[in-house]
Amino acid sequence: LANSLAILLELGTHEQQHKTLHYMEQIRQQTSLQLLPQLYPAVEKYDSGWSELQENCRGTFQNHPHTFHNGGSWVADNCFFGLAQLSQGEQQSASVLLASVNEANKKALNGSDWGFYQCHHTKQASPLGTPGYSLSAAGTVLLHQGLADKALWFGN
Repeated sequence: LANSLAILLELGTHEQQHKTLHYMEQIRQQTSLQLLPQLYPAVEKYDSGWSELQENCRGTFQNHPHTFHNGGSWVADNCFFGLAQLSQGEQQSASVLLASVNEANKKALNGSDWGFYQCHHTKQASPLGTPGYSLSAAGTVLLHQGLADKALWFGN
C-alpha cells in the first residue's frame, strides 16, 4: 500500500516510480491469486524476525506465513496498486489486476456468490478474515471507476 500511495502522490522521480511499479508487478505475477501480497517475502518460522512477529500481536496470533499482515493478499491494497498503475499509463496491467480482484472477491466460504473477504492466503488462494469487508468493495469500485476514466482525486 505504501508503495502504491507513493506513486499516486508522485513521490520520487518518474524512474523510481516506474521501477517500483515494475517490481511490484513482477511479485504480483508470481502469486496464485495474481494479487500482490501485503508483505514480501513473508516472514517464515525459521526467519530471524519470526519471534518478534509473534510477540507483536494482540490476542490470538494470526500472522502465519502468507496470511493477513504476513504476506496475505488484501483486495483493497491491490486496488490502490491498480490505481498507481493507471496513474503511470498502465491501463492493460490495471485491467488484468481488476480481473484478479474480481475473482478474489467472488471467493466465499459460506456458499454465497461474492465473499468480499478482508484478505486471502497468498499461496492457497483461500479467503481469510472478515467477509463482506467494505474496504474490499470500495477499493474495487475505485479501480473499476479509474479504468472507466472517471475522475479520481489523483493521477492523470
